[in-house]
Amino acid sequence: MKKAQAAMETLILVGFALALFIPLILLFFSATTNRSEETNLIAARSAVRSVADYASDTYLQGEGAKKRIIVNYPSQVANISISNQTITFRVRTQAGLVDISEPFTGKVVDTPVANKKLYEQRVRPELDIGGGLHTIDFFHTNGKVEVSYVG
Repeated sequence: MKKAQAAMETLILVGFALALFIPLILLFFSATTNRSEETNLIAARSAVRSVADYASDTYLQGEGAKKRIIVNYPSQVANISISNQTITFRVRTQAGLVDISEPFTGKVVDTPVANKKLYEQRVRPELDIGGGLHTIDFFHTNGKVEVSYVG
């Protein structure tokens, strides 16, 4: 009888402990996911700002200006587009897709992509570009800045 009572008390204690710790663990993981999303959005804002700034700088330097930069894209960048004097990164979040845009000075055109993965992403937009370092070339010619994604 005493063994059964001890086993029942242990089982009840473990049940109470689980009832307390499981919500705390779920809250911790939820907060971590939110911080990760915020970090990705901040990194995307920084990356799109860098691309727009370099495009503007290249345009303002005049004919023949060239620049090459390495930009760190966050892991959730789904798409990049250049149009109407704006560069836009589309970022995946739990709430859906978020567009982060930055204006630039001058006329900028997107040239054919040298990187196969980026080309496939443009043909099939459901593919992610992928995070990490990407090389971008800027070249001012014929009154416009050509942007090439090298890799």
